[in-house]
Amino acid sequence: DELLARIKEQNLKEEDYQLRLAAVDALRGIGPEAQPALVALLELLEDTRKEIARRRGGQMDHLVKRTHDAVLHAMAQIQNDLCAALPILLWELVDKRSEIRSHAARALGKIKALAEEAVPLLVEALSDRNSDVRFSAVVVLGDLAAMARVALPALRRATNDADHNV
Repeated sequence: DELLARIKEQNLKEEDYQLRLAAVDALRGIGPEAQPALVALLELLEDTRKEIARRRGGQMDHLVKRTHDAVLHAMAQIQNDLCAALPILLWELVDKRSEIRSHAARALGKIKALAEEAVPLLVEALSDRNSDVRFSAVVVLGDLAAMARVALPALRRATNDADHNV
């Protein structure tokens, strides 16, 4: 298993995001025995952040976003705890780049186990200066409706947002 983890770790550095995604999925499947690959996963997470920021204003490559999400899930699986991804996502939710904040809001919604901890920050994101971040927060809070009851007043205010996309 350790050898397999090392092989997959090498694929995390490939230029091709399809290969990177496959390596991440394989590591997630290995689980806790893939601990040696955590550093490479953190590096890949930073690569995806940079790629998201680089494509600012352009068409976002869904493969890059899927890879970013898969890395977070793999790290949580390897650490045997979904909440392990929470500090990373919370850090991204306050990143200076709106693309990263928006993506973090969407990623929080995909990891339902983190929802309760994320709701207050998503409510804050409804007041973000960037409409994409506000929109992502609205979508995620809507998806998390049962756990997001505390967000209802802020969601009601968001219906009056100046940007019609929110």
